[in-house]
Amino acid sequence: MADVVLVLDCGATNVRAIAISAEGRILGIRSVPNSASHDPAFPDGKIWDHNRIWRDFSECSRALKMDLDTNRIGAVTVTTFGVDGTLVDRDGNPLHPVISWQCERTASVMESVAAQIPGLYQRCGLQSYPFNTIYKLAWLQKHRPEIVSKAYAWLFISNIFLHRMTGILATDATMAGTSMLTDLATYSFSAETLAALKLNSGLFPNVVEAGTVVGELQPSAAADLGISAGVPVVSTGHDTQFALFGSGATENEPVLSSGTWEILMVRARQVTATGTLKNRGVTIEFDSEKSLYNPGVMWIASGLVESLKRMAFSNHEGDAAYEAMITEGKSAGPGSGGLKFSGDPVSNQGSFSGIGLNTTRGQLARAVFEHLSFRTRDALTLLEDACGFKAKSILCVGGGSKNRLWNQIRADVLNRPVRLVDRKESTALGAACFAMPAMGVHRNPRAALEAAGIVPVELEPGDEAKFYN
Repeated sequence: MADVVLVLDCGATNVRAIAISAEGRILGIRSVPNSASHDPAFPDGKIWDHNRIWRDFSECSRALKMDLDTNRIGAVTVTTFGVDGTLVDRDGNPLHPVISWQCERTASVMESVAAQIPGLYQRCGLQSYPFNTIYKLAWLQKHRPEIVSKAYAWLFISNIFLHRMTGILATDATMAGTSMLTDLATYSFSAETLAALKLNSGLFPNVVEAGTVVGELQPSAAADLGISAGVPVVSTGHDTQFALFGSGATENEPVLSSGTWEILMVRARQVTATGTLKNRGVTIEFDSEKSLYNPGVMWIASGLVESLKRMAFSNHEGDAAYEAMITEGKSAGPGSGGLKFSGDPVSNQGSFSGIGLNTTRGQLARAVFEHLSFRTRDALTLLEDACGFKAKSILCVGGGSKNRLWNQIRADVLNRPVRLVDRKESTALGAACFAMPAMGVHRNPRAALEAAGIVPVELEPGDEAKFYN
């Protein structure tokens, strides 16, 4: 029986093939390192070698035979980072390397695009980052006009692989939502934005929603992957959206993805991209389910914790350093003895205040955890006001969800429960849930997620909540 989804996941550091059962269990996972390549045609340029990534996908997929009968695989889907892609010819062959989001060449056209399209944020909901798709296309127009003039279509990186598997050109909706080329009101590409950039709307293949069967797996791609030809190839796309779904988040239930950076996002029914939200750093993407949006705020988090660990806890190695931070931070007590951390360490503007002769490193650690928890509270208040809801709790996923002191301080500062999702590969699970209906094992993605049986551990506010509030 075909009851397994093959998720091909391309991240910035790893390329993976993950087999997920109808019950949401990981039956097998294979991974190889990934990194951007040097662009020989552009100094200091960074690109993605899509042919090499496909070979890595194939190698990882074939290796899954060690874990399961690959005849059980009944659907395939692809998740990737957002924004990146390239122009292709009529046969889907790339006309230019895929410029990586890590490449800085596109910063040079940001000012001219802003002048061409005033009010762009209010239309698309995305902050202006150099790596966004709109700037890649503007750069190609300026520096490679001959390629733009003969291009048949733009394919996001996830769709390059969907085309390789099916021969069909399509646009994953969740990828389109990372481009700055869309309109929040229409949930599709903006005619006004494309016209301002002098881009033909026909350059973008049909937008397909997550869960759409793009086509059948063709024999050549099936041979590469080591699975049966003819299985449905299903649209998913941008990894962030499927991590949200895979965490079990319902509408108006915020999710804190806690890693090097923390991103607080919510699956909201309505949100308006105002100038205030732009100034506060809110970005709004398309949700995995049409008619919902994902407004979010991000800030440096575990990156700051790691920096403090190197400075003050270097006498411990590995997990012992975190245990020391937790134990000594707990002993410091709420308020960290009057010590506070503030500012932005990314731009070298972070600082401690209230340091005295008896300040301990445990107080330093606790002050950082408190600072980050207040960042979460500020972000949550912002999203609640913007989307018109009041969160009963928040879900927390990622590495930061394993730090028991930090999580308790979060719950106390928020004065509401923090629900910890101890589930590996929430992105792959979320994507698999959208692919499962295509092989007939669940009626819809929500039913597939329910079958996975996600049960978060709920952490209630404690006695120290009164201090923080």
